Amino acid sequence: MTKNDLNILFRNHIKINLSPKQEEQDLISKIYESVQKVLQYNCIQIGSYPRSTAISPVHDLDILYILGGFDPTTVNPRDVLLDLNNEIENNLENATPYSANILLQSHSISVVFTDSDEREIISIDIVPAFISGNKNEFGEDQYWVPELINVGHIKRKEYYEKVGLTKSNEKDWWIKTDPRGYIHIASDLNTINSDFRKTVKFIKKWKSNLEDKDSHLALKSFHIEQVITRLFQANSNIEIFDAIFNFFVSLTDIIDNPNTISDRANNDKFIDDYLQQFTNDQKLKIQQARDGFLIKLEEFNGSNSIKDLLDIIFYERKSLEESFLFDKKIPVLKEQALTINGWIQKNNQDFRRLSQQGIIDKGLKIRFKVFMPINCSYYKWKVKNDNSSIKPRGEITDHHTLSDPENTQYRGSHYVECYAILNEICIASARQNIVILN
Repeated sequence: MTKNDLNILFRNHIKINLSPKQEEQDLISKIYESVQKVLQYNCIQIGSYPRSTAISPVHDLDILYILGGFDPTTVNPRDVLLDLNNEIENNLENATPYSANILLQSHSISVVFTDSDEREIISIDIVPAFISGNKNEFGEDQYWVPELINVGHIKRKEYYEKVGLTKSNEKDWWIKTDPRGYIHIASDLNTINSDFRKTVKFIKKWKSNLEDKDSHLALKSFHIEQVITRLFQANSNIEIFDAIFNFFVSLTDIIDNPNTISDRANNDKFIDDYLQQFTNDQKLKIQQARDGFLIKLEEFNGSNSIKDLLDIIFYERKSLEESFLFDKKIPVLKEQALTINGWIQKNNQDFRRLSQQGIIDKGLKIRFKVFMPINCSYYKWKVKNDNSSIKPRGEITDHHTLSDPENTQYRGSHYVECYAILNEICIASARQNIVILN
């Protein structure tokens, strides 16, 4: 399958399944217009939705309520929130068919919209913000906001239960942030290359599925988005297949190296500092999920769907030698056909061709060759023994298998695979299954 074919499949899947639906956009527009009227339009949307990187269904929306300049001698967080709560309770017009429940939280005002069965449809957090006096490189204001802005919506509910409206020391409450800067950069990247937002959405969905599978493997969406931002800033013409492949190939290095992406408004703070808390077991599980994704991507041939790639599989390598092309940063784009044959030798007699079923006995020698070579730079070979054998192997070598010829030493189901490499891309592959009997 060509890269162009894969790009089309990825883009279509994201457009149809992951991008916010028109009815979601309409609902958000109605809610935001109602909030704007109450706050006299002194507010802005922040977060993934205005950056066009939110995925469907959209469950939450952050709004900054801009209160003017920051004066720590007169600003009391409790008073600010109480006043804001009164404004929302008394003046918010519910323009939706859902029930609106207004909640005074420790750092924001939440409005939760629920249907007749009390299922949450969407919630908004209205967060007080003060102009810091600093501007970003685009000439836009930066703000002081509650530190809770860095806590995801699900975690906020837990956080709200732990803290109250008792903090009056602004140092305990306020951090500087640059939401306009992040929106500006995302908007510019989306204008140059719409694959940016599509890539973010796809990987956010994978991240969400991973967390659903194991809640201890929670990567932060904003962190993921900033990793992909850097990728597209380095190569604004990158296509979605390459962007997704590059992200997953780099994922183990990403989680092994926290504190590499500083916050735009706080250079001494890092948006990936949470990775320091990951244990070795958590890192291993994430790597296994990453391997599962990339293995499926290598084997993708169009008979399965893009959605299948998003299903989480934890792949456990059975030996230290086991390797894949993605370990060598080689993508698989099977654009041509390739055939290999095995030739077996017994008691130093002439080699004879292996049967199509690949069933042979122990104590033989077997040599593998490409049948009708194709135009490529070179071939790579992989030998994978049965996982139950003493040596599962799985190494990848150039030009021929590690042992040429190979010895049939272990019972079980094995395989040999050949990859045709051109310009460090796998353009074709072929597999020979081997079943060794007594």
